[in-house]
Amino acid sequence: MPDYPSRDPAAFRSERLRFIVWSERETPEGVTVRRGQWPQVRNAREGGADAGPTGKPWIHSNGWAIQLAQAQEPGKTVWLAHEPPESPRPGSFLLAAIEAEAYGGRWILPARVPAAENVIAALEFFEEHAAWRNWRTVAAVGVMSDFKGANLFLSTEVLNLASRRPLPYLVFDSARQQWPSLAGLRALAYLDSGSVPGDLRARLMTFAASGRLLIAPGGFITSVSGSSRLGYNIHATGKGEVAIPPRKWVDPFLVANDIHLLVGREADVLRLYNAGSMNCHYTQSPDGKRAVVHLLNYGLRAAAHAVTVALAQPYRSARLFTLDAPKGVAIDVAATRFGVEIGLPEFAVYAAIELES
Repeated sequence: MPDYPSRDPAAFRSERLRFIVWSERETPEGVTVRRGQWPQVRNAREGGADAGPTGKPWIHSNGWAIQLAQAQEPGKTVWLAHEPPESPRPGSFLLAAIEAEAYGGRWILPARVPAAENVIAALEFFEEHAAWRNWRTVAAVGVMSDFKGANLFLSTEVLNLASRRPLPYLVFDSARQQWPSLAGLRALAYLDSGSVPGDLRARLMTFAASGRLLIAPGGFITSVSGSSRLGYNIHATGKGEVAIPPRKWVDPFLVANDIHLLVGREADVLRLYNAGSMNCHYTQSPDGKRAVVHLLNYGLRAAAHAVTVALAQPYRSARLFTLDAPKGVAIDVAATRFGVEIGLPEFAVYAAIELES
């Protein structure tokens, strides 16, 4: 691929970076292009931020879409193709570029980028930390679907809403014969409606019988259950359980909420306090000794209250990276009953916490 355009407004350039020059006829080998959306807090019709039942602002984000594309086409780099709105907020181009990079993807830059020096600096930062792109999401929960047809809306919106809880997850495409390892998962939510192929059913039941929780739609198991939890019928199988909803899933907000409650907060790998309009992406190195938590602030201004990140794994040290401190600074890690907590200073767009055990 050619270089990133140069710092000339018409074409940026950085020797260490590569620019995505793309058309639908020229997608390079090893790349999948997905249509994204402009990352931002969704505005209400009467003005201000649009908030949901939890009181948190609703945001347009692309992290879930990148994770889905990575599951559907493993080994390929995900490029996001979306254009800015007519009146983008200051800092929003920076957020768009960083969001894609934080999830291991790329944003196809438009012809003109305001504050281009800041965007280039952010892209250079991610090139300097290229190893992060290959680290695996830390999650106790998996979400599985074919993400097509009648299953498309519910399954993709559950991914979007789970990110906002935040409930980290691994994505599994039920149409694929080969999946990443299910090791380490406490639960798997299977979201496809309709008949289930026999071999897939057997694999899912084996997962549950090994001592874990399978959350599946009505009709997956038709026998009468002897117990219930949160309104779900609970079926024992081997050392584990299968949870079946009392009625057809319709509202993805409630489904994401149910998944989190059924798994239990004690299974959380990460918690955010006072996060407001932030999403996060938590990944770990293959040996499990290092990790990074990416924090993306879609509000594009410092949070009203101090933000704290809590992690179940008892990391011993942490280093904080922000756009103002790209080389990183040591930051305190406090041991708690949950694991560890890290208090963060104010930041408007992006921060990353690199951790070591």
